[in-house]
Amino acid sequence: METPDGRIIPLSGNGFRLNTVRLYFVDSTEQHWVHNDGAVMELVDNTNGHDHYDMTQLDEVTWYADVPASAYNITFNRLDTGKSTQWNSWSAGGRDKNNTYFATVPEHGHWGESEHNTENYFHAGDLICLDLSGFPSWKNDSAIIYVNFSDASKADNGGKDIDIAAMSGSEKYQPRKLTAEPDGNIYIYTVTSKDEGKTVLRFWRGNESTLWNCSISLDYDSYKAGNNCVRVTGWNEHGDVYAK
Repeated sequence: METPDGRIIPLSGNGFRLNTVRLYFVDSTEQHWVHNDGAVMELVDNTNGHDHYDMTQLDEVTWYADVPASAYNITFNRLDTGKSTQWNSWSAGGRDKNNTYFATVPEHGHWGESEHNTENYFHAGDLICLDLSGFPSWKNDSAIIYVNFSDASKADNGGKDIDIAAMSGSEKYQPRKLTAEPDGNIYIYTVTSKDEGKTVLRFWRGNESTLWNCSISLDYDSYKAGNNCVRVTGWNEHGDVYAK
């Protein structure tokens, strides 16, 4: 569910699930043949209604898919390019706390931990929630919501509002306007490839030219620990982070 323009995606009752995990399939066969003939890899989440997920190829031997964190019993299918024929299937079974399945021969392999996604920074596809239910006044005055991948706050500008144009050359303030409407007071932001490598962020409110107020910051260590939602409870730097 990539959003290349960096906008917030509304959270709907039947929409994208925020609490996800990235699972990997690694071709550890001796000949590394899984990618041959334009094969497409598919993950089946047998824990949650046998939902099917197309996997994204990361390199010659690695595929991944983002699935609900509750996904435990997993099957991987190797399909033809048109996804009309199943060539191979790995009934991987329960993954416990592992995130990677290593296929060693056709139909067999084992679970383990991958070195992928261990870098201590935000990655494209990471999901972050902004919760204004505790202070909906943040949306007053037709406020525009921004995200800024920096720990810089209003206090770093002497407590003054931030002139966006005047700060265009500063690494502290490079806000990106978010265009999607919220679902009530809840937003979901999908980290894009432009954001990848950043380690901290804040949400802001303002107008076309000025940033008025900022949330508390969310750093990657906290996000990695499961705190994927920033809750606003006041005008500036009031709130908390929690696992949604």
